[in-house]
Amino acid sequence: MERWLEHIEQEKPLLYVTYNGDFFDWPFLQKRCEVHGINLRARIGVWEQGGEYMGRFSLHLDAFCWVKRDSYLPQGSQGLKAVTKAKLKYEPVELDPELMLPYARDRPQDLAAYSVSDAVATYYLYTTYVHMFVFSLSSIIPLPVSDVLRKGSGTLCEALLMVEAFDKHIVCPNKERAEPLSFHHGHLLESETYIGGHVEALEAGVFRSNLPTKFKLVPRRLQDLIDNLDRTLQFAIVVEGKLSMDDVDPASLAEVKEKITSMLANLRDHPNIEVNPRIYHLDVGAMYPNIILTNRLQPMAIVDESVCASCDFNRPGAKCQKWMKWSWRGRYYPATHTEYQTIVAQLKEETFKPDADSMALRHPPKSFEDLPRELQAKRILARVKKYSSTAYKGFVKEAVEERNACICQRENPFYVDTVRNFRDRRYVYKDLGKQAAKKYRDARTEVDKVKASDEVLLYESLQLAHKCILNSFYGYVMRRGARWHSMEMAGVVTQTGANIIKVSFLNHALMACRAYASC
Repeated sequence: MERWLEHIEQEKPLLYVTYNGDFFDWPFLQKRCEVHGINLRARIGVWEQGGEYMGRFSLHLDAFCWVKRDSYLPQGSQGLKAVTKAKLKYEPVELDPELMLPYARDRPQDLAAYSVSDAVATYYLYTTYVHMFVFSLSSIIPLPVSDVLRKGSGTLCEALLMVEAFDKHIVCPNKERAEPLSFHHGHLLESETYIGGHVEALEAGVFRSNLPTKFKLVPRRLQDLIDNLDRTLQFAIVVEGKLSMDDVDPASLAEVKEKITSMLANLRDHPNIEVNPRIYHLDVGAMYPNIILTNRLQPMAIVDESVCASCDFNRPGAKCQKWMKWSWRGRYYPATHTEYQTIVAQLKEETFKPDADSMALRHPPKSFEDLPRELQAKRILARVKKYSSTAYKGFVKEAVEERNACICQRENPFYVDTVRNFRDRRYVYKDLGKQAAKKYRDARTEVDKVKASDEVLLYESLQLAHKCILNSFYGYVMRRGARWHSMEMAGVVTQTGANIIKVSFLNHALMACRAYASC
Protein backbone atom coordinates (compact mmCIF):
# COMPACT_ATOMS: atom_id res chain seq x y z
CA MET A 1 0.00 0.00 0.00
CA GLU A 2 2.81 2.39 0.85
CA ARG A 3 4.51 1.65 -2.46
CA TRP A 4 1.33 2.40 -4.35
CA LEU A 5 0.73 5.64 -2.44
CA GLU A 6 4.31 6.73 -3.04
CA HIS A 7 3.84 6.08 -6.75
CA ILE A 8 0.69 8.25 -6.79
CA GLU A 9 2.49 11.04 -4.89
CA GLN A 10 5.35 10.87 -7.39
CA GLU A 11 3.24 10.81 -10.58
CA LYS A 12 0.55 13.27 -9.36
CA PRO A 13 -2.15 11.98 -11.79
CA LEU A 14 -4.89 14.38 -12.82
CA LEU A 15 -7.23 11.62 -13.95
CA TYR A 16 -8.13 8.21 -12.48
CA VAL A 17 -10.01 5.79 -14.72
CA THR A 18 -11.62 2.69 -13.21
CA TYR A 19 -14.24 0.12 -14.07
CA ASN A 20 -16.81 0.00 -11.26
CA GLY A 21 -14.26 1.79 -9.11
CA ASP A 22 -16.91 3.63 -7.09
CA PHE A 23 -18.15 0.35 -5.62
CA PHE A 24 -15.10 -1.93 -5.73
CA ASP A 25 -11.59 -0.52 -6.28
CA TRP A 26 -11.72 2.66 -4.22
CA PRO A 27 -13.73 1.19 -1.29
CA PHE A 28 -11.27 -1.72 -1.18
CA LEU A 29 -8.29 0.66 -1.10
CA GLN A 30 -9.91 2.86 1.53
CA LYS A 31 -10.65 -0.05 3.85
CA ARG A 32 -7.12 -1.42 3.44
CA CYS A 33 -5.73 2.02 4.28
CA GLU A 34 -7.92 2.29 7.37
CA VAL A 35 -6.65 -1.09 8.60
CA HIS A 36 -3.08 0.19 8.32
CA GLY A 37 -3.88 3.59 9.83
CA ILE A 38 -3.49 5.54 6.57
CA ASN A 39 -5.74 8.49 5.74
CA LEU A 40 -6.41 8.21 2.00
CA ARG A 41 -7.72 11.77 1.73
CA ALA A 42 -4.71 13.23 3.50
CA ARG A 43 -2.21 11.24 1.44
CA ILE A 44 -3.52 11.58 -2.13
CA GLY A 45 -6.61 13.80 -1.82
CA VAL A 46 -9.26 11.19 -2.76
CA TRP A 47 -12.40 10.66 -0.69
CA GLU A 48 -15.93 9.30 -0.92
CA GLN A 49 -19.01 11.52 -1.11
CA GLY A 50 -22.50 10.23 -1.78
CA GLY A 51 -21.28 6.88 -3.08
CA GLU A 52 -18.86 8.51 -5.53
CA TYR A 53 -15.11 8.94 -5.17
CA MET A 54 -13.59 12.27 -6.13
CA GLY A 55 -10.21 13.93 -5.88
CA ARG A 56 -9.17 17.31 -4.58
CA PHE A 57 -6.76 17.91 -7.45
CA SER A 58 -7.78 15.07 -9.75
CA LEU A 59 -10.78 13.65 -11.54
CA HIS A 60 -12.17 10.13 -11.17
CA LEU A 61 -14.13 8.71 -14.12
CA ASP A 62 -15.79 5.32 -13.78
CA ALA A 63 -16.13 3.70 -17.22
CA PHE A 64 -18.86 1.44 -15.84
CA CYS A 65 -21.19 4.47 -15.73
CA TRP A 66 -20.82 4.89 -19.49
CA VAL A 67 -21.52 1.20 -20.06
CA LYS A 68 -24.71 1.29 -17.98
CA ARG A 69 -26.14 4.41 -19.61
CA ASP A 70 -24.76 4.74 -23.13
CA SER A 71 -23.42 1.39 -24.36
CA TYR A 72 -26.88 -0.13 -25.06
CA LEU A 73 -25.61 -3.49 -23.80
CA PRO A 74 -28.12 -5.72 -21.95
CA GLN A 75 -28.08 -5.95 -18.16
CA GLY A 76 -26.29 -9.31 -18.06
CA SER A 77 -23.52 -8.22 -20.46
CA GLN A 78 -22.11 -5.22 -18.62
CA GLY A 79 -19.18 -6.90 -16.90
CA LEU A 80 -15.70 -5.85 -18.01
CA LYS A 81 -15.03 -9.16 -19.78
CA ALA A 82 -18.31 -9.07 -21.73
CA VAL A 83 -17.86 -5.39 -22.60
CA THR A 84 -14.33 -6.06 -23.83
CA LYS A 85 -15.56 -8.79 -26.13
CA ALA A 86 -18.52 -6.75 -27.40
CA LYS A 87 -16.83 -3.35 -27.83
CA LEU A 88 -13.10 -3.96 -28.18
CA LYS A 89 -13.51 -7.24 -30.10
CA TYR A 90 -10.85 -9.31 -28.35
CA GLU A 91 -10.77 -12.05 -25.74
CA PRO A 92 -9.36 -10.84 -22.38
CA VAL A 93 -7.47 -13.04 -19.95
CA GLU A 94 -9.96 -14.79 -17.65
CA LEU A 95 -9.39 -16.47 -14.30
CA ASP A 96 -11.74 -18.32 -11.97
CA PRO A 97 -12.08 -16.33 -8.71
CA GLU A 98 -11.49 -19.56 -6.77
CA LEU A 99 -8.00 -19.78 -8.28
CA MET A 100 -6.86 -16.26 -7.37
CA LEU A 101 -5.48 -17.15 -3.92
CA PRO A 102 -3.63 -20.31 -5.11
CA TYR A 103 -2.20 -18.34 -8.06
CA ALA A 104 -1.08 -15.57 -5.73
CA ARG A 105 0.93 -18.15 -3.78
CA ASP A 106 2.24 -20.39 -6.56
CA ARG A 107 1.82 -18.57 -9.90
CA PRO A 108 2.10 -14.82 -9.28
CA GLN A 109 3.01 -14.07 -12.91
CA ASP A 110 -0.25 -15.57 -14.17
CA LEU A 111 -2.21 -13.59 -11.61
CA ALA A 112 -0.34 -10.43 -12.62
CA ALA A 113 -1.17 -11.11 -16.29
CA TYR A 114 -4.86 -11.34 -15.35
CA SER A 115 -4.65 -8.04 -13.46
CA VAL A 116 -2.82 -6.32 -16.32
CA SER A 117 -5.44 -7.63 -18.76
CA ASP A 118 -8.19 -5.88 -16.79
CA ALA A 119 -6.18 -2.66 -16.67
CA VAL A 120 -5.50 -2.76 -20.42
CA ALA A 121 -9.19 -3.44 -21.18
CA THR A 122 -10.24 -0.52 -18.97
CA TYR A 123 -7.68 1.79 -20.60
CA TYR A 124 -8.71 1.02 -24.17
CA LEU A 125 -12.41 1.06 -23.32
CA TYR A 126 -11.95 4.56 -21.92
CA THR A 127 -9.76 5.92 -24.70
CA THR A 128 -11.83 4.36 -27.48
CA TYR A 129 -15.34 5.16 -26.26
CA VAL A 130 -15.63 7.10 -23.02
CA HIS A 131 -13.07 9.90 -23.34
CA MET A 132 -14.31 11.49 -26.57
CA PHE A 133 -17.95 10.83 -25.71
CA VAL A 134 -17.67 12.58 -22.34
CA PHE A 135 -15.81 15.45 -24.00
CA SER A 136 -18.61 15.79 -26.55
CA LEU A 137 -21.34 15.74 -23.90
CA SER A 138 -19.44 18.26 -21.78
CA SER A 139 -19.41 20.64 -24.74
CA ILE A 140 -23.22 20.46 -24.77
CA ILE A 141 -24.29 20.00 -21.15
CA PRO A 142 -23.43 22.74 -18.59
CA LEU A 143 -22.26 20.30 -15.90
CA PRO A 144 -18.87 19.07 -14.63
CA VAL A 145 -17.34 16.09 -16.39
CA SER A 146 -18.00 13.67 -13.52
CA ASP A 147 -21.70 14.67 -13.45
CA VAL A 148 -22.00 14.33 -17.23
CA LEU A 149 -20.71 10.77 -16.92
CA ARG A 150 -22.65 9.68 -13.84
CA LYS A 151 -25.99 11.50 -13.97
CA GLY A 152 -29.00 10.07 -15.75
CA SER A 153 -30.03 11.27 -19.19
CA GLY A 154 -33.06 13.05 -17.70
CA THR A 155 -30.84 15.16 -15.43
CA LEU A 156 -28.61 16.09 -18.38
CA CYS A 157 -31.65 16.99 -20.48
CA GLU A 158 -33.07 19.21 -17.72
CA ALA A 159 -29.74 21.02 -17.25
CA LEU A 160 -29.64 21.75 -20.97
CA LEU A 161 -33.26 22.98 -20.99
CA MET A 162 -32.61 25.29 -18.04
CA VAL A 163 -29.69 26.93 -19.87
CA GLU A 164 -31.74 27.30 -23.05
CA ALA A 165 -34.62 28.79 -21.03
CA PHE A 166 -32.24 31.26 -19.37
CA ASP A 167 -30.91 32.40 -22.76
CA LYS A 168 -34.47 32.97 -24.00
CA HIS A 169 -35.53 34.76 -20.78
CA ILE A 170 -38.02 32.04 -19.84
CA VAL A 171 -38.74 31.33 -16.18
CA CYS A 172 -38.01 27.70 -15.31
CA PRO A 173 -41.02 25.95 -13.70
CA ASN A 174 -40.78 24.33 -10.28
CA LYS A 175 -40.08 20.64 -9.98
CA GLU A 176 -43.17 18.50 -10.48
CA ARG A 177 -44.80 17.29 -7.27
CA ALA A 178 -47.44 14.65 -7.86
CA GLU A 179 -50.46 14.32 -5.62
CA PRO A 180 -49.82 11.57 -3.04
CA LEU A 181 -53.26 10.04 -3.66
CA SER A 182 -55.23 9.93 -6.91
CA PHE A 183 -58.43 8.17 -7.95
CA HIS A 184 -60.00 6.54 -10.99
CA HIS A 185 -63.80 6.35 -11.02
CA GLY A 186 -63.86 6.34 -7.21
CA HIS A 187 -61.09 3.74 -6.80
CA LEU A 188 -57.73 4.55 -5.25
CA LEU A 189 -54.94 4.35 -7.84
CA GLU A 190 -51.80 2.40 -7.06
CA SER A 191 -50.04 3.84 -10.12
CA GLU A 192 -50.81 5.52 -13.42
CA THR A 193 -48.80 5.88 -16.58
CA TYR A 194 -49.15 5.82 -20.35
CA ILE A 195 -48.78 2.94 -22.78
CA GLY A 196 -45.28 3.23 -24.18
CA GLY A 197 -44.13 2.78 -27.73
CA HIS A 198 -44.92 -0.72 -28.92
CA VAL A 199 -46.40 -2.31 -32.00
CA GLU A 200 -48.16 -5.66 -32.00
CA ALA A 201 -46.45 -8.20 -34.24
CA LEU A 202 -48.55 -9.66 -37.03
CA GLU A 203 -46.77 -12.94 -36.39
CA ALA A 204 -44.14 -13.76 -33.78
CA GLY A 205 -41.18 -15.96 -34.53
CA VAL A 206 -37.75 -16.23 -36.11
CA PHE A 207 -37.71 -15.92 -39.88
CA ARG A 208 -35.01 -16.62 -42.47
CA SER A 209 -34.97 -15.89 -46.18
CA ASN A 210 -33.94 -19.47 -47.01
CA LEU A 211 -36.73 -21.16 -45.01
CA PRO A 212 -40.16 -21.40 -46.68
CA THR A 213 -42.96 -19.52 -44.95
CA LYS A 214 -46.71 -19.91 -45.40
CA PHE A 215 -48.57 -16.78 -46.58
CA LYS A 216 -52.32 -16.25 -46.41
CA LEU A 217 -53.08 -13.34 -48.74
CA VAL A 218 -56.35 -11.43 -49.10
CA PRO A 219 -57.58 -11.61 -52.75
CA ARG A 220 -59.64 -8.43 -52.40
CA ARG A 221 -56.57 -6.39 -51.42
CA LEU A 222 -54.59 -7.78 -54.32
CA GLN A 223 -57.43 -6.76 -56.66
CA ASP A 224 -57.22 -3.25 -55.18
CA LEU A 225 -53.53 -3.18 -56.11
CA ILE A 226 -54.40 -4.18 -59.68
CA ASP A 227 -57.15 -1.53 -59.92
CA ASN A 228 -54.82 1.23 -58.64
CA LEU A 229 -51.76 0.11 -60.63
CA ASP A 230 -51.78 3.13 -62.98
CA ARG A 231 -51.75 5.57 -60.08
CA THR A 232 -49.06 3.55 -58.29
CA LEU A 233 -46.78 3.51 -61.34
CA GLN A 234 -47.28 7.24 -61.85
CA PHE A 235 -46.33 7.86 -58.19
CA ALA A 236 -43.21 5.67 -58.57
CA ILE A 237 -42.12 7.53 -61.71
CA VAL A 238 -42.97 11.14 -60.80
CA VAL A 239 -42.54 11.28 -57.01
CA GLU A 240 -39.99 8.56 -56.27
CA GLY A 241 -38.09 8.59 -59.58
CA LYS A 242 -38.17 12.40 -60.01
CA LEU A 243 -39.10 11.96 -63.69
CA SER A 244 -41.90 13.08 -65.96
CA MET A 245 -44.39 10.71 -67.57
CA ASP A 246 -43.24 12.05 -70.95
CA ASP A 247 -39.75 10.68 -70.24
CA VAL A 248 -41.07 7.09 -70.10
CA ASP A 249 -41.45 4.94 -73.19
CA PRO A 250 -45.17 4.01 -73.42
CA ALA A 251 -44.35 0.57 -74.79
CA SER A 252 -41.96 -0.19 -71.90
CA LEU A 253 -44.50 1.13 -69.40
CA ALA A 254 -47.22 -1.08 -70.85
CA GLU A 255 -44.91 -4.10 -70.73
CA VAL A 256 -44.01 -3.47 -67.07
CA LYS A 257 -47.66 -2.90 -66.20
CA GLU A 258 -48.72 -6.15 -67.89
CA LYS A 259 -45.98 -8.09 -66.09
CA ILE A 260 -46.92 -6.71 -62.66
CA THR A 261 -50.64 -7.28 -63.36
CA SER A 262 -50.07 -10.91 -64.27
CA MET A 263 -48.00 -11.52 -61.11
CA LEU A 264 -50.61 -9.84 -58.89
CA ALA A 265 -53.38 -11.81 -60.60
CA ASN A 266 -51.47 -15.02 -59.98
CA LEU A 267 -51.22 -14.16 -56.27
CA ARG A 268 -54.91 -13.22 -56.21
CA ASP A 269 -55.91 -16.55 -57.69
CA HIS A 270 -53.55 -18.52 -55.36
CA PRO A 271 -53.73 -16.66 -52.02
CA ASN A 272 -52.36 -19.54 -49.90
CA ILE A 273 -48.73 -20.07 -50.85
CA GLU A 274 -45.52 -21.27 -49.27
CA VAL A 275 -42.35 -19.56 -50.55
CA ASN A 276 -39.01 -18.25 -49.30
CA PRO A 277 -39.70 -14.79 -47.81
CA ARG A 278 -37.81 -11.56 -48.37
CA ILE A 279 -36.62 -9.95 -45.10
CA TYR A 280 -36.96 -6.17 -44.85
CA HIS A 281 -35.47 -3.90 -42.19
CA LEU A 282 -37.48 -0.70 -41.74
CA ASP A 283 -35.91 2.11 -39.73
CA VAL A 284 -37.77 5.36 -38.99
CA GLY A 285 -34.99 7.94 -38.58
CA ALA A 286 -35.18 10.24 -35.53
CA MET A 287 -38.85 9.32 -35.12
CA TYR A 288 -39.64 10.77 -31.68
CA PRO A 289 -37.82 14.10 -32.22
CA ASN A 290 -39.56 14.52 -35.57
CA ILE A 291 -42.95 13.77 -33.98
CA ILE A 292 -42.26 16.50 -31.43
CA LEU A 293 -41.29 18.97 -34.16
CA THR A 294 -44.11 18.13 -36.59
CA ASN A 295 -46.87 18.51 -33.97
CA ARG A 296 -45.18 21.24 -31.87
CA LEU A 297 -45.35 19.00 -28.81
CA GLN A 298 -44.06 20.48 -25.56
CA PRO A 299 -45.16 20.11 -21.94
CA MET A 300 -46.38 23.68 -21.56
CA ALA A 301 -48.50 23.37 -24.73
CA ILE A 302 -50.75 20.63 -23.27
CA VAL A 303 -53.85 22.68 -22.39
CA ASP A 304 -57.46 22.11 -21.39
CA GLU A 305 -60.74 23.92 -21.98
CA SER A 306 -60.23 26.31 -19.06
CA VAL A 307 -56.93 27.52 -20.53
CA CYS A 308 -58.42 27.93 -23.99
CA ALA A 309 -61.46 29.79 -22.59
CA SER A 310 -59.21 32.58 -21.30
CA CYS A 311 -57.13 32.80 -24.50
CA ASP A 312 -57.45 35.84 -26.80
CA PHE A 313 -57.18 33.60 -29.87
CA ASN A 314 -60.11 31.35 -28.87
CA ARG A 315 -62.51 32.34 -31.64
CA PRO A 316 -64.76 30.38 -34.00
CA GLY A 317 -62.69 28.70 -36.70
CA ALA A 318 -59.40 29.00 -34.79
CA LYS A 319 -56.82 26.42 -35.84
CA CYS A 320 -54.50 26.69 -32.87
CA GLN A 321 -55.93 23.62 -31.12
CA LYS A 322 -54.63 20.23 -32.19
CA TRP A 323 -56.26 17.18 -30.63
CA MET A 324 -54.18 14.01 -30.46
CA LYS A 325 -54.88 10.61 -28.92
CA TRP A 326 -52.89 8.76 -26.27
CA SER A 327 -53.47 5.67 -24.12
CA TRP A 328 -53.65 5.96 -20.32
CA ARG A 329 -53.07 2.92 -18.13
CA GLY A 330 -53.76 2.74 -14.39
CA ARG A 331 -53.63 0.14 -11.65
CA TYR A 332 -56.27 0.64 -8.97
CA TYR A 333 -57.53 -1.11 -5.85
CA PRO A 334 -61.01 -2.67 -6.07
CA ALA A 335 -62.13 -1.03 -2.78
CA THR A 336 -64.91 1.51 -3.40
CA HIS A 337 -64.72 5.17 -2.43
CA THR A 338 -67.05 4.56 0.53
CA GLU A 339 -64.76 1.79 1.80
CA TYR A 340 -61.77 4.09 1.28
CA GLN A 341 -63.37 6.81 3.43
CA THR A 342 -64.14 4.21 6.14
CA ILE A 343 -60.50 3.10 6.17
CA VAL A 344 -59.29 6.69 6.50
CA ALA A 345 -61.73 7.27 9.38
CA GLN A 346 -60.44 4.14 11.12
CA LEU A 347 -56.83 5.32 10.78
CA LYS A 348 -57.76 8.63 12.38
CA GLU A 349 -59.51 6.92 15.31
CA GLU A 350 -56.88 4.24 15.97
CA THR A 351 -54.12 4.62 18.53
CA PHE A 352 -51.19 6.13 16.66
CA LYS A 353 -48.20 3.80 16.29
CA PRO A 354 -44.99 5.55 15.20
CA ASP A 355 -42.76 3.87 12.64
CA ALA A 356 -39.27 4.53 11.30
CA ASP A 357 -40.49 7.20 8.86
CA SER A 358 -42.42 9.17 11.46
CA MET A 359 -39.65 8.91 14.08
CA ALA A 360 -37.17 10.34 11.57
CA LEU A 361 -39.08 13.65 11.47
CA ARG A 362 -37.76 16.65 13.39
CA HIS A 363 -40.96 16.82 15.43
CA PRO A 364 -42.31 13.26 15.88
CA PRO A 365 -46.12 13.28 15.35
CA LYS A 366 -48.56 12.20 18.03
CA SER A 367 -51.53 11.37 15.79
CA PHE A 368 -52.36 10.39 12.23
CA GLU A 369 -53.41 13.96 11.38
CA ASP A 370 -49.98 15.26 12.43
CA LEU A 371 -48.23 13.18 9.76
CA PRO A 372 -47.12 14.90 6.53
CA ARG A 373 -49.35 14.23 3.53
CA GLU A 374 -46.82 11.83 1.97
CA LEU A 375 -46.67 9.65 5.09
CA GLN A 376 -50.45 9.74 5.47
CA ALA A 377 -50.79 8.57 1.87
CA LYS A 378 -48.27 5.78 2.49
CA ARG A 379 -50.28 4.42 5.44
CA ILE A 380 -53.57 4.75 3.56
CA LEU A 381 -52.19 2.87 0.55
CA ALA A 382 -50.88 0.07 2.76
CA ARG A 383 -54.23 -0.28 4.56
CA VAL A 384 -56.31 -0.18 1.37
CA LYS A 385 -54.01 -2.78 -0.21
CA LYS A 386 -54.43 -5.08 2.78
CA TYR A 387 -58.21 -4.58 2.81
CA SER A 388 -58.53 -5.25 -0.95
CA SER A 389 -56.54 -8.46 -0.73
CA THR A 390 -58.81 -9.70 2.07
CA ALA A 391 -62.22 -8.50 0.90
CA TYR A 392 -61.81 -8.82 -2.87
CA LYS A 393 -59.27 -11.67 -3.04
CA GLY A 394 -57.02 -9.54 -5.22
CA PHE A 395 -54.63 -6.63 -4.86
CA VAL A 396 -55.11 -4.42 -7.93
CA LYS A 397 -57.04 -4.17 -11.16
CA GLU A 398 -55.88 -2.58 -14.38
CA ALA A 399 -57.68 -0.17 -16.69
CA VAL A 400 -56.68 1.22 -20.10
CA GLU A 401 -58.37 4.28 -21.58
CA GLU A 402 -57.91 6.13 -24.84
CA ARG A 403 -57.74 9.83 -24.06
CA ASN A 404 -57.41 13.03 -26.08
CA ALA A 405 -54.90 15.79 -25.43
CA CYS A 406 -55.16 19.33 -26.78
CA ILE A 407 -51.86 20.77 -28.00
CA CYS A 408 -51.74 24.53 -28.28
CA GLN A 409 -50.01 25.55 -31.52
CA ARG A 410 -49.45 29.15 -30.37
CA GLU A 411 -47.43 28.38 -27.24
CA ASN A 412 -43.88 29.76 -27.02
CA PRO A 413 -41.88 27.17 -29.02
CA PHE A 414 -38.87 27.16 -26.67
CA TYR A 415 -38.94 23.38 -26.13
CA VAL A 416 -39.59 22.62 -29.80
CA ASP A 417 -36.84 25.00 -30.95
CA THR A 418 -34.37 23.31 -28.60
CA VAL A 419 -35.20 19.89 -30.09
CA ARG A 420 -34.94 21.27 -33.64
CA ASN A 421 -31.56 22.88 -33.00
CA PHE A 422 -30.20 19.63 -31.59
CA ARG A 423 -31.56 17.56 -34.47
CA ASP A 424 -30.11 19.91 -37.10
CA ARG A 425 -26.77 20.10 -35.30
CA ARG A 426 -26.60 16.30 -35.20
CA TYR A 427 -27.13 16.14 -38.95
CA VAL A 428 -24.27 18.61 -39.41
CA TYR A 429 -21.94 16.42 -37.36
CA LYS A 430 -23.05 13.30 -39.24
CA ASP A 431 -22.21 14.99 -42.56
CA LEU A 432 -18.83 16.12 -41.21
CA GLY A 433 -18.21 12.56 -40.04
CA LYS A 434 -18.89 11.24 -43.56
CA GLN A 435 -16.52 13.81 -45.02
CA ALA A 436 -13.84 12.82 -42.48
CA ALA A 437 -14.35 9.13 -43.34
CA LYS A 438 -13.85 9.98 -47.03
CA LYS A 439 -10.66 11.85 -46.12
CA TYR A 440 -9.45 8.79 -44.24
CA ARG A 441 -10.09 6.52 -47.23
CA ASP A 442 -8.35 8.94 -49.60
CA ALA A 443 -5.40 9.69 -47.29
CA ARG A 444 -2.03 8.86 -48.80
CA THR A 445 0.31 9.57 -45.90
CA GLU A 446 0.27 8.23 -42.35
CA VAL A 447 -0.04 11.76 -40.94
CA ASP A 448 -3.15 12.45 -43.00
CA LYS A 449 -4.64 9.12 -41.94
CA VAL A 450 -4.10 9.85 -38.23
CA LYS A 451 -5.59 13.33 -38.58
CA ALA A 452 -8.61 12.03 -40.50
CA SER A 453 -9.07 9.20 -37.97
CA ASP A 454 -9.17 11.73 -35.12
CA GLU A 455 -11.79 13.76 -37.00
CA VAL A 456 -13.91 10.64 -37.58
CA LEU A 457 -13.81 9.80 -33.86
CA LEU A 458 -14.60 13.40 -32.87
CA TYR A 459 -17.60 13.83 -35.16
CA GLU A 460 -18.93 10.36 -34.40
CA SER A 461 -18.78 11.14 -30.67
CA LEU A 462 -20.48 14.50 -31.17
CA GLN A 463 -23.34 13.08 -33.23
CA LEU A 464 -23.78 10.21 -30.75
CA ALA A 465 -23.89 12.67 -27.84
CA HIS A 466 -26.56 14.67 -29.66
CA LYS A 467 -28.48 11.46 -30.36
CA CYS A 468 -28.50 10.54 -26.64
CA ILE A 469 -29.87 13.98 -25.72
CA LEU A 470 -32.44 13.90 -28.54
CA ASN A 471 -33.76 10.55 -27.33
CA SER A 472 -34.12 12.02 -23.83
CA PHE A 473 -36.40 14.91 -24.77
CA TYR A 474 -39.43 12.63 -24.95
CA GLY A 475 -38.71 10.41 -21.94
CA TYR A 476 -37.67 13.32 -19.73
CA VAL A 477 -41.21 14.72 -19.59
CA MET A 478 -42.34 11.66 -17.59
CA ARG A 479 -39.38 11.75 -15.20
CA ARG A 480 -40.47 12.04 -11.59
CA GLY A 481 -39.72 15.54 -10.33
CA ALA A 482 -39.05 16.96 -13.80
CA ARG A 483 -39.48 20.71 -14.21
CA TRP A 484 -41.11 20.21 -17.61
CA HIS A 485 -43.44 17.32 -16.81
CA SER A 486 -46.32 16.02 -18.92
CA MET A 487 -47.71 12.51 -19.03
CA GLU A 488 -49.97 13.53 -21.90
CA MET A 489 -47.06 14.58 -24.10
CA ALA A 490 -45.16 11.33 -23.48
CA GLY A 491 -48.30 9.32 -24.27
CA VAL A 492 -49.01 11.28 -27.46
CA VAL A 493 -45.43 10.79 -28.71
CA THR A 494 -45.44 7.02 -28.21
CA GLN A 495 -48.98 6.55 -29.58
CA THR A 496 -48.14 8.58 -32.68
CA GLY A 497 -44.90 6.63 -33.12
CA ALA A 498 -46.72 3.31 -32.94
CA ASN A 499 -49.22 4.49 -35.57
CA ILE A 500 -46.39 5.68 -37.84
CA ILE A 501 -44.67 2.31 -37.61
CA LYS A 502 -47.91 0.49 -38.43
CA VAL A 503 -48.65 2.72 -41.44
CA SER A 504 -45.02 2.58 -42.57
CA PHE A 505 -45.04 -1.22 -42.35
CA LEU A 506 -48.25 -1.50 -44.35
CA ASN A 507 -47.00 0.93 -47.02
CA HIS A 508 -43.73 -0.95 -47.39
CA ALA A 509 -45.64 -4.24 -47.52
CA LEU A 510 -47.72 -2.88 -50.40
CA MET A 511 -44.56 -1.65 -52.15
CA ALA A 512 -42.99 -5.08 -51.66
CA CYS A 513 -46.04 -6.75 -53.18
CA ARG A 514 -45.85 -4.37 -56.12
CA ALA A 515 -42.12 -4.76 -56.77
CA TYR A 516 -41.70 -8.42 -55.82
CA ALA A 517 -45.11 -9.88 -56.49
CA SER A 518 -43.53 -13.09 -57.76
CA CYS A 519 -42.47 -13.89 -54.17
